Amino acid sequence: MSDTTKYATFKETYEAGKMIAGDHAADFKRSLSLFALAYTMQGGAYLSIYGVMAALFSSPVNAWQAWIWFGVMAFFVLINVCARWFAHDFEYTDTMANITHDMRSKLGKKLRAMPLEVLSSYKTGDLNPSFRLKVKIIYDYSLFHF
Repeated sequence: MSDTTKYATFKETYEAGKMIAGDHAADFKRSLSLFALAYTMQGGAYLSIYGVMAALFSSPVNAWQAWIWFGVMAFFVLINVCARWFAHDFEYTDTMANITHDMRSKLGKKLRAMPLEVLSSYKTGDLNPSFRLKVKIIYDYSLFHF
C-alpha cells in the first residue's frame, strides 16, 4: 500500500511562515535562527555530560577535569537559555498578535469579496472545502499552523 500524501518540505514551511509573518518576516527569521542556536547549544550540553562522567569514573578520579567539563556544560546551558529567551520574544510580544490581526483582516476582506452565490450553492458540509479552494490565505494559514 503506497502513501500518496504530499508533505510540505522544510523550505515550503519556512516560506509559508515568512509569507504569513508579512511585515514581521525579519523577526520570524531571527526567532528561527535563535531557536537553531539554542538547540545546538542544548546538544553541546548533552555531549559535555560524557566528559563529566568520563572524568568522574576514571581511575583515579580527575576532579579538575570534571569541573572543566561541568563549566563547559554550564556555558552551553547558559547560551541555550539566553537564546531561547530571545527566540520566544517573537511569540510572547505583540508581534504574534499583530500577525494574527493582519491575517484575520485579510481573510475578512477576501470573504467579503466572495459572491454570495458561491456560499449559497453549497451544503453546509461543503463550505469548508469551498473556502479552502477560494481563499488562498486560509490554505496558507492551515499549512503553517495545523
